[in-house]
Amino acid sequence: MNSVFDVSLEGIMITNGEGRVEFVNAAACGMFDRLPDEFIGKNVLQFVQPEDREGEDGNWAATETGYRVVRTSDVLNITAKGGATIPIELSTVNAKLAPGNSPFERRTDTRSVFIYTFRDIREREMALRTLRAAADKAIAADRAKSELIANVSHELRTPLNAIIGFSEIMNAKLFGPLGSDKYRDYVRDIQFSGEHLMELVNNLLAASHLDAGKYELSESFIELPVLVESCLTMMAGSHEIDEVRIENAILSDLPRVLADSQSVRRMVLNLIGNAVKFTPPKGEVRIDAEIRPSGDMALIIADTGIGIAADEIERITEPFHQVDGSAQRKFGGVGLGLYIVRRLIDLHDGRLEIESILGKGTRVSLIIPRVRIEGFGNVVSLLDSQARRGD
Repeated sequence: MNSVFDVSLEGIMITNGEGRVEFVNAAACGMFDRLPDEFIGKNVLQFVQPEDREGEDGNWAATETGYRVVRTSDVLNITAKGGATIPIELSTVNAKLAPGNSPFERRTDTRSVFIYTFRDIREREMALRTLRAAADKAIAADRAKSELIANVSHELRTPLNAIIGFSEIMNAKLFGPLGSDKYRDYVRDIQFSGEHLMELVNNLLAASHLDAGKYELSESFIELPVLVESCLTMMAGSHEIDEVRIENAILSDLPRVLADSQSVRRMVLNLIGNAVKFTPPKGEVRIDAEIRPSGDMALIIADTGIGIAADEIERITEPFHQVDGSAQRKFGGVGLGLYIVRRLIDLHDGRLEIESILGKGTRVSLIIPRVRIEGFGNVVSLLDSQARRGD
C-alpha cells in the first residue's frame, strides 16, 4: 500500500484520531523537505502555520463523524524544514477502520484515522498574484484615461466656445460687413469646424462621465415632437444636412415621456447626425415614432445610407469601435456616438435596436419603456420613487 501512495504526485498524510502522524508519502516529504521519520508520531499541527490552526486538540481539520470529505479544497500554509512557507490546497477524509478478518488482527474496536491529501499551489498563487496585479494596473490605466479625457475635455471647451462664438458674430456681421466673400466662407468653415470639435469634446466628456458612473439624470415629462424639431433646427445649415432629404414624420399628439431632456437631446442629435453622415447626397433620413403593442414607445431614425455589415451590428455600440478603415477615413468620427446612445437609453431602462442592410440603409430605434409614457399607471410611482431617492 505504501508504494501506491508513494507514486502519487500529491502529498498524503495519515494520522490517528488524536492527530498523530502514522504515515506520510514521498510527495509530502518533498514538500516539507523532511524525512518520514521526522513526521511519525508528531502532532499534525506542528507542521501547520499558527494562523491556520483551528484548535489545540489535534483534530484541527475534521471530527469523527463517519467517512466523508471535510473542508474540501481548503487553502492553508505549511512550514518546510528550512522555515519556508508553502501554500497548499487540502482535502480531509475521516475514515472508520473496522477490525480486519486476518487471524493476526488484534483490534476489536473500530479505529478512526484522518487522511490528508494536499498539493503545492505556489505556482498557482503566483499566477493569481500576477493576474491581480495586471487587473489592478488595467483598472488604474482605465481610471487615468477617464480622468485625462475629462480634464482635456474641460480644457478644450473654453477656447472652442470662443472660436464658435466669435465666428458666429462675424458670420452674422454684427459689426458691419466683412468685405470679401472669401472671408465669409472662411468664417463659416471656422464655425462648422469649431462646432464639430465641440461635438467630439462633448461626446468624450459624456463617455467619461458614463464610464465613471457620474452621469446623473434630471427627469421630467418631455414632448418628443418638440425636442426632435429643436434638434433639427440646431443642425440646420450644416453642409452635410443640406445635402440629404430629412422627413420628420412624428405626430404632434404623441404622449409625453418621463426622461432627462438633455440625455434625450444628445441621443437624438447623435442618431440623426450618424444617419446624415452615412447617407450619400440626395439620400433620405426619416424620423418617426410609434407606440408598440407592448405599450413601449419607439423613436425611429431610418436612412438610405451605406448600411452596416451584419457582423458589425453587435459591435457598433462598443466604445471607440468604428467600421472598416476605408469607411472611417471617408466619414470621420471617433466611434462614441452609438456607445453614448446605448448607455443613455440603458439609464432610462430602455434599449437600442439596430437593423441594417449593407448598401441599403439603417434603421435605429430608441425603445422607451411604457412605464415612462404619460398615461401609463406606473409612471406616477416611478416619478415618486425618483423623488424619494432625491430626498
